[in-house]
Amino acid sequence: DDASDEGGPVNLALSATATATDFHGSFPVTNSNDGDTATRWAPNTWKAEDLPVWMQLSWEEAVTFDTITIYEWANAGDRADGFTVSVSDDGSAFTDIYFGHGIGTDGGTVRFNKHYTAKHIRVTFTSVKEGISDNPTITEFEVYKKVEAVTDNLAMFATPSAISEYKNAQL
Repeated sequence: DDASDEGGPVNLALSATATATDFHGSFPVTNSNDGDTATRWAPNTWKAEDLPVWMQLSWEEAVTFDTITIYEWANAGDRADGFTVSVSDDGSAFTDIYFGHGIGTDGGTVRFNKHYTAKHIRVTFTSVKEGISDNPTITEFEVYKKVEAVTDNLAMFATPSAISEYKNAQL
């Protein structure tokens, strides 16, 4: 069932296991999918020259999704620039499904033009904004299945491969 008791879509990330390259002190990656924007994940590799860093959500059974939203910690500002979203069924071989630039502290949402089904979703941060020396720190990583059927109108979705609310997204 993909609807909450209130009738809206369920945040599938809440039932996932979160892992990452590493974490700093009291900011474990499990904070990124706990439903609480007051907590956060921060990589132990704080400096931009230590990129890339990644965070990943995993489920025992594959989930179907069409939307992700990532929130950066507002107190740190808008740090993330380049990032990749990838999916995998085995946790080893990943397929890139989205390349983006910038997230923002008010959240960045990607609505894909199709449903993806996978056991693992990984976001790899590859660069930070110009003049920023610290890595992104993420308060929430949300995953949703918002629509039941995706249209077959090929002209509508020929290019790009996702509808994005990110600024300057590259698809």
